[in-house]
Amino acid sequence: MEHIMTGVVRNKPGVLAFIADKFRQMNINIQSLNTSETDDPAFNCITIVSESTEMDVENIQKELASVVDIKGLEKLDAGDHHERELALVKIKLSQDSMSQIMQIGEVFHARVAGIGKHSITLEIVNEPSQVRGFISMLKPFGIIGVARTGRTAIRKD
Repeated sequence: MEHIMTGVVRNKPGVLAFIADKFRQMNINIQSLNTSETDDPAFNCITIVSESTEMDVENIQKELASVVDIKGLEKLDAGDHHERELALVKIKLSQDSMSQIMQIGEVFHARVAGIGKHSITLEIVNEPSQVRGFISMLKPFGIIGVARTGRTAIRKD
């Protein structure tokens, strides 16, 4: 089952590697790992998406709870958080496909990040399911490349 955990960690070398290593030691695969500074540059917000059991999540939380550089790692449940992902999708461009690609972009509220002679790059920021749907709709046009940030989440109220 997929689980999302978020927390605040000290912004210093080795903290992310330590966390990733704990997941490896417990044989839990990280599907997505996103981190960035908070309003205080001494700390980062971290979002980890993993495919694991409920017990695995409880165990990893216990393992990391006593680590000084980690200011809590909490599990987020469905419906109790806001979640987004950014993707840049570069698609083959032809005279025939331009209007269709732009229509798909409009439906998914994507914007043009760049355009060249042979390709167009669209940017989408949305819920992960919408990002997957967007990419799926663009596949028939010939995807040249995809860059995704991974998911980021924050608890509601």
